[in-house]
Amino acid sequence: MNGKRMLLAAPVVAVSVAAFAILSAPSFDSFKSTLLKAEGVSAVVQVNTGSAKSEYKIDLAKPDRVRIETDSQLIVADGKDITTFIKGKNQYYTVPQTAQALSEVMSPMEYQVWSPFFNEKAFAKVARVEKSGERKFAGQNHDVVRVEADAKGDTVMDFYINQKSKMPTRLSINSKTLTGTVEQIVSLNDVTLGANDASLYAFAAPEGAEKVDLSAMNLGVWGWDFQKALDTAQASGKLVMIDFMADWCGPCKMMEAQVFTTDEFKKATANMVLVKVDVDKSTDIAARYGIEAMPTCKFVNGKGEIVHEFVGYGGFDQVMGEVKTAQSKFGK
Repeated sequence: MNGKRMLLAAPVVAVSVAAFAILSAPSFDSFKSTLLKAEGVSAVVQVNTGSAKSEYKIDLAKPDRVRIETDSQLIVADGKDITTFIKGKNQYYTVPQTAQALSEVMSPMEYQVWSPFFNEKAFAKVARVEKSGERKFAGQNHDVVRVEADAKGDTVMDFYINQKSKMPTRLSINSKTLTGTVEQIVSLNDVTLGANDASLYAFAAPEGAEKVDLSAMNLGVWGWDFQKALDTAQASGKLVMIDFMADWCGPCKMMEAQVFTTDEFKKATANMVLVKVDVDKSTDIAARYGIEAMPTCKFVNGKGEIVHEFVGYGGFDQVMGEVKTAQSKFGK
């Protein structure tokens, strides 16, 4: 494995050093506790990634209700089903709501700030949590809490937590990739805590919207059952792409958002079986393939034999090139 590339990927072993690092700060603990105790939360959030800007509106309710709306889609989890409405196509599909499915919905890096609402162990596996200073925004005092997701600092999050409300008003996320460091600025606006209207979590299809079977939109859909992926590949003669990832891996989230969601990637991998392996949950599979850093992607045949692999995220073109190389080596 290339040593230089290793420096720009999140190490699997990072969580093992957590016991020797600072893992709490009073204001950060108060923030997590405030979210965990809230019956509901609503906010409008702006996300700046370089020159790219986006916005989402989020509403959460206990125990497992979610509504997230962006310019391109609306996702509603009502506790039983998760419905995704694609605005540009005026189409929607529904899948059963499971813990894993809800975790996928909340997986983008810019949504991680809300993870303590559902999970009391949120951020438990990071390498370090420490107050690093104070700042004043709009006349309000804020504690700056630095959260290092991994021991090498490949993903670093700075939470600006309002001393009065106990909630962040800003989050800065710095993630190292093969080509440099990318910063995301997440601004939390109009945050309200407390019970919200139950009707928010009842999806109502817009006029003329078409309900489609998920299989009709199956390109780019990732599975989580590793053995099932191998069995499917064995039976169909397809190549398997394995994304070894973790919830705390910033470059993994970036690759997901900037590559895996694009039509180009979905078309390029249309004849592949796509499967994700969470290295914290599937340690046996990670050990089997000698995973030392993330993101790591391996392309294997139905027997699990490696055809091609790469470590680290270097942008859209890099990943698409690796996909093309894997297909060429596989010869199908």
